[in-house]
Amino acid sequence: MEKIAITGNIACGKSCAFDIIKNLGYPIIDSDDIVNSLYEDGSVIKEIEKSLPEIIFGNKINKKALSELLFSDKKKKEEFENFLYPIVLEKIDEFFEECKSENICFVIVPLLFEAGFEKYFDKIVLITADDKIRKDRLIERKSILSCCADKVMTAQIPQNKKAERSDFVIENNGTKEEFKIAIEKLLNIL
Repeated sequence: MEKIAITGNIACGKSCAFDIIKNLGYPIIDSDDIVNSLYEDGSVIKEIEKSLPEIIFGNKINKKALSELLFSDKKKKEEFENFLYPIVLEKIDEFFEECKSENICFVIVPLLFEAGFEKYFDKIVLITADDKIRKDRLIERKSILSCCADKVMTAQIPQNKKAERSDFVIENNGTKEEFKIAIEKLLNIL
């Protein structure tokens, strides 16, 4: 089975790629969905509360407070990632086990290179989009200010650096139909 990672910076079109690949019948999982399910897991919340009590309200994680903390405190960010990333990898391994009879499976991993997960995959597909397009999408989707969008976008490794480390690059600057055609061409190559 070939394990394919799909990555890209924020607002490049990873969710759209997920929908296209899933609708074509390929096994796919999104690591953001894994993280979101962990945020609902009581035992995970209790562990997070030990080191980051300021982000727990009731029995829930305040995602806005978490995001603000992780952007402002590198040490807390590293502690959080050291706790969470191994659990995410376990869930990805469970997915691979479920897909072992398939020829190919896909995992959306937005922070693939930032997390050091690239070594777990056979091929890496990077989705890119022009910065202005990504910024406009981000502002529209998250209803955030332009300066906040800039901060979020610059927190990730630049797209050109990720492209150097990827096997395939798909640009998503056009229509959804053009993007779907590009994904389908890629699937034919893989």
